[in-house]
Amino acid sequence: MLFNNCYNGAPAVYRVKHGVLNIVNAESGVATCLSYGDSFLVLNRLTVKDRISITHTDSMSSSVPCGTLQHFAHILQTLSNDELKELYKVAVLGLIHGTSNGLCQSSQYRELQIHGELLLNRDIQTIAVHSQYRENKSIMKLVIQFAEKHNIEIKFVKGH
Repeated sequence: MLFNNCYNGAPAVYRVKHGVLNIVNAESGVATCLSYGDSFLVLNRLTVKDRISITHTDSMSSSVPCGTLQHFAHILQTLSNDELKELYKVAVLGLIHGTSNGLCQSSQYRELQIHGELLLNRDIQTIAVHSQYRENKSIMKLVIQFAEKHNIEIKFVKGH
């Protein structure tokens, strides 16, 4: 079991929070995670990067190797050729956004585990809202209230 039950009995605020690594910085998020929703939060790299562990797939799988952003080579080895090409475009060629469309069509994705407190006003940089909600006044009212309360940027993204 991941983390050897070290969070058992810990207060909820300190338990691991799960997310997904958008490894190619795809503007619309990670395609294989659409079942979790079409809008998402973008973490503040400066405040969470040293508190993140990563698995190459869902951490509920048995004996999943775990890495960090500083120790990541064994996670990179699990990437497909298409994922590596997209990562190269972003990391080496300077492309702002790669694409996750068509990548990782299996159920695999790179899962993040965020350790410690997650404070919305400190640790969330952006709320990426699917563009279909732009004209929905009731949803946008809630999004704006949330963003203003926690000093979070709002960004509209197109779907997959």
